[in-house]
Amino acid sequence: ECPKVAPKPLTSLFRTHSAQLWITGVGFTRPGALGGIGGEMKLEFEPALKVGTDYMLTVFNRTHMLVRLREGRAWAAQPGPLYVVGIDAGAGPYEGFKPAAVAHVVPDADSHPSGVEIQRTNSQVLYQTPAIRHLEIHGTSLSMNADLEFFPPLSKGTDYKVLRATSDVMVLGLLAGKMWRQTAGPLNLMSIDTGKGPVEMAHGTGIVVADVAANPTVATSTARITASTTRRLSIYGTGFSIDGTELTLEPTSRSAYDVEAVYENEVVL
Repeated sequence: ECPKVAPKPLTSLFRTHSAQLWITGVGFTRPGALGGIGGEMKLEFEPALKVGTDYMLTVFNRTHMLVRLREGRAWAAQPGPLYVVGIDAGAGPYEGFKPAAVAHVVPDADSHPSGVEIQRTNSQVLYQTPAIRHLEIHGTSLSMNADLEFFPPLSKGTDYKVLRATSDVMVLGLLAGKMWRQTAGPLNLMSIDTGKGPVEMAHGTGIVVADVAANPTVATSTARITASTTRRLSIYGTGFSIDGTELTLEPTSRSAYDVEAVYENEVVL
């Protein structure tokens, strides 16, 4: 299937505040697919962006992939259209590819006179109900008594409590029986009020302060395998990350197997 990208020139991205961009089309591939089908997807952007340095790429299926901007990086140096000008679906650059505008980069929101700012921390990954880790919010002019508005909504005293705070970081702890999100996805801070009125983040669109991962589960199986002649084993469950899921088996050592493929509900060894 020839790869194509659907143009979306009206999609707005704040230069550094926007955390991710969905790209749709056809012919997208993902490495590690069963049967050896699929290769590493490579994109060429204009203005130039470098995978691993500027962004991380996740291909979900043949029609959807997600570009996540790394912390401290920008979608472009200046406002303007963002194009995908080249694509490689695993068989080399596709010469018949037609460049497509996938977004328009706009300036970040101006700093608020109060001095309150929030840093985008989308690389902070938390399970829905983490056992140990807390949510850290980084910025300037923060305080213990600051009122936070999240999306999806969370309420102080009901869902979380502020464990400690300085002017540049707030540490939030989840209360028993609560979740950071009911489903996996980004947690956005929409506004913050430190006593001088609410300060909207990114013109009200919010800034991602964490990426919430689903609580992983593994289903019990009665499948029989042999000690050495069973060549492939599927482990089923929920909440597996297709970006990379590691399993600890007992008594099998990690050096005895490779992770062949990962899907949201299956890991193939």
